[in-house]
Amino acid sequence: VLPFVFPFSFGLKGRNRLIFYLNPHIARCASDHGFSAFLLQSFYFSAAERADPVDLFSGFDIFGNAFVLNLLITLKVIAWSLLFVIPGIVAAYRYSMATYIMAENPGMQATEAIERSKALMDGRKGDLFCLDLSFIGWALLATLTAGIGYLWLTPYMTVSRAAFYRSLPRSMGDRAPNGWQPNPGPQPGGDWYSQN
Repeated sequence: VLPFVFPFSFGLKGRNRLIFYLNPHIARCASDHGFSAFLLQSFYFSAAERADPVDLFSGFDIFGNAFVLNLLITLKVIAWSLLFVIPGIVAAYRYSMATYIMAENPGMQATEAIERSKALMDGRKGDLFCLDLSFIGWALLATLTAGIGYLWLTPYMTVSRAAFYRSLPRSMGDRAPNGWQPNPGPQPGGDWYSQN
């Protein structure tokens, strides 16, 4: 704990100090979920329509599930990382689509979203890893601008991950847990692509 980083925390003791440090992380659970829902909605609409900005706050409607989802993913990735670094990285990619799955299915339990992410990412983790590697040059350039470049790079990377989720095959066959299929939505190359 570095009190000089957060000067307003000097007067806080015990539990209140813990709550002060955890609040941004807890609120981020809901905001990440809302941003994922907004991105997925933006892929559904044509150029004449726009996604509703209210979707940005949809994560607060299911705050409990969004918090549990992020907590479980974090704990699972940490547990796999204790074995070695590589299994932790693989686990992070295995669970990476759980937020998007829950954004499409708000009533879903966190454990089910994680299981569906595992099934959806089976055989696709390398593709997402290569997508992330493609941003290394941009990240170096953004760092050279004292971090200002990240104002453009971060949304670009986030939208690219959402587009990756939308590009995943809609039929998972035998790998689909409990017969689940992702929300089909429009696919690139179809009517959706020609409208944009």
